[in-house]
Amino acid sequence: MLVGFDGADDAAVYRLGDAPDAPAVVSTVDFFTPVVESPFDFGRVAAANALSDVYAMGGEPLFALNVVGFPTKKLPLEVLAEILRGGAAVAAEAGMSILGGHSTDFDVPVYGMAVTGRVAVSRIRRNVGARKGDALVLTKAVGTGILTSALRAHALADRSLVGRLRRTPPVAPEEEAAAVASMARLNRSAARAADAFDVSASTDVTGYGLLGHLREMLGGGGLDAEISVGAVPLLPGARRLAAEGIAPEGTASSSTPLPASRRRTSFSWPTRRRRAVSSSRSPNATRRSSLEWRARPATRPPRASVASSRGRGESA
Repeated sequence: MLVGFDGADDAAVYRLGDAPDAPAVVSTVDFFTPVVESPFDFGRVAAANALSDVYAMGGEPLFALNVVGFPTKKLPLEVLAEILRGGAAVAAEAGMSILGGHSTDFDVPVYGMAVTGRVAVSRIRRNVGARKGDALVLTKAVGTGILTSALRAHALADRSLVGRLRRTPPVAPEEEAAAVASMARLNRSAARAADAFDVSASTDVTGYGLLGHLREMLGGGGLDAEISVGAVPLLPGARRLAAEGIAPEGTASSSTPLPASRRRTSFSWPTRRRRAVSSSRSPNATRRSSLEWRARPATRPPRASVASSRGRGESA
């Protein structure tokens, strides 16, 4: 075992053999509940999220197993088909096969992947080890946590009388599209670009946010990091929503508590069965806040990585 429970790395790494140049396997699993409106896009985002751990470790994916939880008594199987189709699309883009998986009847949709990849021992990147003088490279804009929290808060408010009377969503369609495109875009190109540099620490930015993951990278080595706020790329709408008090629950709980009305960041799932998608409609469906699904044209645009790079430090 080369990487295991001794740290908070993005994936486990196991060397196959005793030779110094023996190949190593990198393994990870990641899954979550829906964070976007479209089930197809949810599948894409979840697959890209699982693959991101392998890329952050410096590896290349080989194959994956689907991890599925689905409320078969609440939602039509067409919805599940769309989720799986989205995951398969990203797997194909990554050049990776899906060789099976496991599913269970669950109270809400859950989807993700267990991904197995390979990595050269000399190229393993861990999320600790940043050194004095490193340049910090962020490969995607941040703000997905704020935007998805706003979408979830709207889904809850949308069921109230006030929500039905006030239909203006907090996230504009173009802002949601930009967030989905970023979350579904593979970190493969950034990982390959990093091969040209002496990378001392690498991770993907997810639940702990940029500052939380940056603290991990510093590794308790007595180092500080300096960030120019104006240089941090933000997704459209993220700054406006943050100013309105929208934040992921973890962010809110770790800072000044927000009013309860501004911390509604979870979908509420009804227990009764809803209308199924008609078979005559497009197979690409969109989840509304009522958990009814209607057709919407497929969007085919595409989690962010951060690397501490020794030397030139150009953006990946």
